[in-house]
Amino acid sequence: MKVHVYALFTLALATLILGGYSFLKDHFYDPSPYEHHIGRLEEQVRREKFKLEIARLESEEFRQSVATLLPNAMKDESELNYPKRLLASVTQSQQADYYRTLQANTLFMKAKAFFRAKDYVSANPLFEKIIQEFSYSENLSEAYFLLSEGYYQLGQYEPCVRYIKEMVQLFPETELTGFALLRLGQVYEIQDRPGEALQLYKTVLRSFPQRGVASQASQMIRSVNL
Repeated sequence: MKVHVYALFTLALATLILGGYSFLKDHFYDPSPYEHHIGRLEEQVRREKFKLEIARLESEEFRQSVATLLPNAMKDESELNYPKRLLASVTQSQQADYYRTLQANTLFMKAKAFFRAKDYVSANPLFEKIIQEFSYSENLSEAYFLLSEGYYQLGQYEPCVRYIKEMVQLFPETELTGFALLRLGQVYEIQDRPGEALQLYKTVLRSFPQRGVASQASQMIRSVNL
């Protein structure tokens, strides 16, 4: 009898302890009240990093512009100093080319930062400036692609189509052009032109052997509703 009572007492005590532990565990270790707060802090950190990156790029762009435009106030214009002036002119021309290339790259990075943040309204004018003023940029094809994509995301299909067609003329064989044409097909579908979209997808499938473009083109062909 005593053993039975002792066993019941032990079982009750263990149940009480486990129940108390469970309550304390849930009370003190439940992460749900903090997850939302942590998420907000992480988003705030991302925004601050983005602001700092934009500020850094703007500062670099300003520095490059000043370096390009600074006049050579000490230039001697006498005829005897002509060789030195000629050398200075060549050197300045080389520096100007260097700084213009650097300026184009900085502008592209700034535009791309806005694009990644889905701020297409800020990104698009910068991509357009690269296209208009820095046509020699090594990032030109990507600038065209991201610009057309930015207009697509804003629902502005006319400039989107225009820049895709320009891209086809300038970079007919690049992988980015293949993806841009697939986006053009989606514009046609939105405009209730599924037949044209289907033909375009088939053209992309034949013309662009890159696996990523071809795979996506095949999926879009299967998904077209005629």
